[in-house]
Amino acid sequence: MMALEVMFKHQPAMAYVTVGRSFYTPAGSRQLTGGIEVWNGYYQSVKPTLGKNTSIRHELCLFFFFFLSPPCSCLVPAIDHCN
Repeated sequence: MMALEVMFKHQPAMAYVTVGRSFYTPAGSRQLTGGIEVWNGYYQSVKPTLGKNTSIRHELCLFFFFFLSPPCSCLVPAIDHCN
């Protein structure tokens, strides 16, 4: 069972950002305030079922990443807010 799970996770681990057991892609990401981006991702696992069958499970998930920007671009909105 573990060998199947490793096999199914190898390719996504090479192509996407991995956090824990989940894989995330910047495609379709959304920027929020405070330098935060929300990325779409998924979790997949291989589980045994009744009998000698196996099940591949995919779950969609979201993760928050902090994005880096030049210090001036962070200060401009703060200065505008104070005026």
